[in-house]
Amino acid sequence: MIDADTDSSLAAAFAQGMSQTTRALADHFPENIFADIDFLAAALLAQARRKMNTAKGLSTRETATEHLSRQFIRITDLVRLYGLHSAIRFRYMHDFLYGFDWARWVRKQPQYRHAIGPFDSDFLDYLHQRGGELLALIDDGDSKYPPLIPGQWRNPFGFARTPTEEVRLHLDLAADDLVPVASWDPQTQPVFDRDFHQLRQARAERLYG
Repeated sequence: MIDADTDSSLAAAFAQGMSQTTRALADHFPENIFADIDFLAAALLAQARRKMNTAKGLSTRETATEHLSRQFIRITDLVRLYGLHSAIRFRYMHDFLYGFDWARWVRKQPQYRHAIGPFDSDFLDYLHQRGGELLALIDDGDSKYPPLIPGQWRNPFGFARTPTEEVRLHLDLAADDLVPVASWDPQTQPVFDRDFHQLRQARAERLYG
């Protein structure tokens, strides 16, 4: 991804952003199991390079670098919004990193969203908005998203997500190409052509009854 031809300011922003992201994951999702961020890194870098290639001159390179830095900041803000120190308090980042949330979002309006990637600005905007909505529901004592007791992880899904079950389920899904974003592959092509949320639910029921 980064080579000798990469603009030095872009390379520095990329290195700093990756460091910030991995630290944020460790701090806010300490029990996260699968943390493949190869495709996330490649996607953000590709966004910046597209910006750099749309015009010429130093100002364009600076714009691309600023865009990359901003996107990494937005990612780390999302990690904080949904993680351990938030009222949302999800245990894993898997739904974000492996595209389950993104695929479901695209499928709601595919005619408008089919060209938006899992780490593009429009989808990150949605996740920030949704995080605010979840915090409001929690504050209101919503039945699906109630306040949690200390030490409890939030699981709004219809299947258990203990570490053992989470590992088995997602390895099983990956083996059958039922993960919308194969984030361990920087060259993967994200897909939303199936209801991955429902497929995961059905696979969990099959595995665990």
